[in-house]
Amino acid sequence: MSKRVAALSLVGMIVAPLSLAGCKGDDKEDVGDAGEADTGDTGTEDTGVELGPWEFGDVLGVTNSDDDDASGKRDWLEVPTDADDDIVEWVMPAEAFTGFAEGDQVELVLAGAQPEFVRFWHGTSPVLGHDVSEVRTTYVFTPNGEEQRFSVEFDDYNHGYALTVNHLDADGEIVATAEVEVRSAPLIMNHHLQPAEHFWVVDVGTNSAMINSYASALGSKFSPVAGNTVGYDVWIQDEIEFATQVTPIGRINIIIDSIRDRGLNSFPSQIIQPNIFKQTWGVPGTETSFDSFGNLEATPPITVDGVEYPFGRIYFGKTPQWGINDILADFLHSQTVQAPVEIDTTWLCVGHVDEFASFVPDPSSPKGFKVLLGDIDAGYELLESMDPNTSLPRYAADHGFATVGEIVDDANLRALNDDVRDDYLNPIRDQFKQEFALDDSDIISVPSIFEPVNGCGGAVVALIPGMANLIVANVEGEPTKLFIPDPFLRADNGDQGSDPLLTSFAASMPDGTESIFVDDWNTYHVALGEVHCGTNVLRTPIANWWEVATHLLD
Repeated sequence: MSKRVAALSLVGMIVAPLSLAGCKGDDKEDVGDAGEADTGDTGTEDTGVELGPWEFGDVLGVTNSDDDDASGKRDWLEVPTDADDDIVEWVMPAEAFTGFAEGDQVELVLAGAQPEFVRFWHGTSPVLGHDVSEVRTTYVFTPNGEEQRFSVEFDDYNHGYALTVNHLDADGEIVATAEVEVRSAPLIMNHHLQPAEHFWVVDVGTNSAMINSYASALGSKFSPVAGNTVGYDVWIQDEIEFATQVTPIGRINIIIDSIRDRGLNSFPSQIIQPNIFKQTWGVPGTETSFDSFGNLEATPPITVDGVEYPFGRIYFGKTPQWGINDILADFLHSQTVQAPVEIDTTWLCVGHVDEFASFVPDPSSPKGFKVLLGDIDAGYELLESMDPNTSLPRYAADHGFATVGEIVDDANLRALNDDVRDDYLNPIRDQFKQEFALDDSDIISVPSIFEPVNGCGGAVVALIPGMANLIVANVEGEPTKLFIPDPFLRADNGDQGSDPLLTSFAASMPDGTESIFVDDWNTYHVALGEVHCGTNVLRTPIANWWEVATHLLD
């Protein structure tokens, strides 16, 4: 493990228990305006005893799936320890029991689908939800006049429950009742407008130009991963996707681990620590190229048909026959707050959405971003504006086109790209506009030309490096840097200023961004990938889904 990775501090991930007793819950039944229990016809109104307030805070928590005590087991599988910081404390204050008569009790009733994914502890005993041998939905206890503290933990994402809290008299009749919302946080994928905290690229020697670009621009925010520790697998974007759970008590980072299980399958072990853990959805051994996570992205915040998506919407390549595996797709749909959109990427040999689309921050835009989409007409327009005799050393060596004119004059290539444009890219553009509420002013067209490749049954790959396949490095307090594949559409490979595509692309980027063009040709481009495919980024989440996304929860 590199020293930089070993020393990495993931700021903001510490989760501390929080008493929610002081939180204001929903309006409660049978509670009077003065905060006293409305005793109705129970007879207790004749005792002259004033009851304490009968309302309690809601419970929001994260999944308890990390290993805070370093025991080698998920914390959910163990009795909570002092090291376990993913437990929510729910408190019934002593004042709530004011006026309790002899024989009065408290009844807790848990309602909701799949109560096996939540567990309430009272003292050292599990009393509601999951237990080793059963699932309990009712718990009755006799308070002793002191505050009662419960520890609550969750074993899955985005589950909501209703906890009814009843004050029972000695005859078992309800004196007062209150409702408490109990919910585990949804898993939320990161998008490109969130601040970047740390970057990783696998160092295999041949990609030293890319490694040096990151190291120079990002300093300690960047860690090269030693290639010999991950089987020289350079596709770090494809192996993992970072997501988060956040509640008022803190943050958990989840590594969504792909079922592709190549050399980088061991990489998460280099960065796992308390409050960061990996989880896999799908069956290893059934993977296709679509299960790599260049095929899994999220938009920035958007509003579609009047519905606000404050964390954006997930999108990935999937058709009824092909695409990201159903287990992961179904799970992402079940999180609801990012309402996934499925895109047809079967026309691509690799089949990833990052080959033709990306989002970049643009503070001057009403939406706060621009979307980059591959555009074949823009590609040919640019080529036709160049001197056809311009030599292209990189393309001659690896694509068989020695000059610009040879690309422009290839009738079969043109026909293929016309079909890709009409059958796929234009419909995808229309789908993006509809599903993400975009108009033409939100879109930057990226000149693109595709070509066939052997062994892909007619599917295509990028001939001109896919410049939408970039990395957004928006480190807080610094200008936003964009790491973009160098197109090498020029005679002098060393003279970036002579490249019309490079200069026009940089000019099209939003003000305030810095374009850094990375030589990824030999290690990534000719191997059917680009900069984004070879980089991964941890980003700072937005914390308040319980305030801004309740309309999207089941």
